[in-house]
Amino acid sequence: LRVGDRVLLALGETYNWSPTVADTSVLRRVPNVTVARGAQGLYEAAAVGSTDLSATGAPVCAVNQPCPAIATIFRVHVVVVP
Repeated sequence: LRVGDRVLLALGETYNWSPTVADTSVLRRVPNVTVARGAQGLYEAAAVGSTDLSATGAPVCAVNQPCPAIATIFRVHVVVVP
């Protein structure tokens, strides 16, 4: 990415995703932006550097139904250039 570029994290609705950024000085979530269903956030390249954007996905389970305890992990290494 270049400084100022934005990227939409859209991992779908199969899991309840909890995204995190290792270094928010390089990549940060854009606040107060409503994203489409199935998307987890809009992120902006804030400074030159590199960081990881990761998300842990917990299964979406129906109320009062058995739920597998299998989670999944998404991770991408982001490099921001001038």
